[in-house]
Amino acid sequence: MLDGNIRRYPDSARLMVKMGESVGLHGVTHNAKLFYASAASVLGEMNQDRNTLKEITGVDSVLIRTPYGSVPDLTPEEKKAVFDNGYLMWDWNIDSRDWYYKDARFVDSVIEQLQKRANKPGQQ
Repeated sequence: MLDGNIRRYPDSARLMVKMGESVGLHGVTHNAKLFYASAASVLGEMNQDRNTLKEITGVDSVLIRTPYGSVPDLTPEEKKAVFDNGYLMWDWNIDSRDWYYKDARFVDSVIEQLQKRANKPGQQ
């Protein structure tokens, strides 16, 4: 969850926790230039988001998904900082583009991306 959305919709965040949903952190700005500027900016956003989630819901989560996925923006230094500070990264390597396509075209987008990765070692 983004920091601003937790603050904007605290009842929804608390309901997710009450219903037993796993809750994780997604940052503050959701702006790649700001978020991925340095290890300090990555940690700063995740720490702020973590504190907000804990304040609103009582849950201290270390599960993160970086904005837009970690590839290609998260540098080795930033990734090391994330792990060294106890965060667990939930990541992805296929963008369904469901945020862009508001219909079934996102399925075609996923299939196309999967086909491109099909015969590349380490890409499945």
